[in-house]
This record gives sequence, C-alpha cells and structure tokens, in this order.
Amino acid sequence: MTLTPEQRRFLQRMAANRENPPTVGRLFWSARPWLFVLVALTAMCLVGYFLVDDPTVPAFGLGAVAGMMLRAVRQIRTAQDLWPTIADITDWDRVTKLLAADDGHLIDNP
Repeated sequence: MTLTPEQRRFLQRMAANRENPPTVGRLFWSARPWLFVLVALTAMCLVGYFLVDDPTVPAFGLGAVAGMMLRAVRQIRTAQDLWPTIADITDWDRVTKLLAADDGHLIDNP
C-alpha cells in the first residue's frame, strides 16, 4: 500500500501518541495553523467591531470564531477521551510496517 503524505503524517502522529497519550495542549499545538487563522479573524472582527458604525457583521464574525473554537475543543476532548480505545484496537505492528515501507513499495493488505 502506498501512503499519501497525509496518511503518513496521520500514522506518524498515531505512533507518537502510542507511548504518550494525546493531551489537549498537544492536540491544540498540532492545530496551530488553524488557530493562527482564528486569531487573525478574531483580531479583524474586534477592530471592525470598534471602528465600524454598525458592528453587526464583526459581531457575527466573533460569534462564528467562538463557534469554531467550541467545535475544536469538543473534537479535541473527544479524541482525547477515545484514545485508550483507539490504542487498544490499533494493530501497531501494521502501523510500524506501513511507516517503514518506502512509498514505492506495496504492502499486501492482510
């Protein structure tokens, strides 16, 4: 099986979490590019809220940012809560084998 770059990164994150279960802080850190976008959007909305005569649109933007953050927190908490189950059912030998293989080599699926 040839892994895509995204699949390889996912398996590498899983392998890294095998010994050290994911924490909320590490999961947020892995999502930092999106968090920077949310921070920038929040800053733009706050500036607009105070500078625009009608703050309706910036207020809507702030509400959207709050909703995105709450959604991210929920997903991260769910991932953290489900990790013990995921770790139990994962075939770690298979994960190691897939990561060790070169992209050009195929590995037979069991």
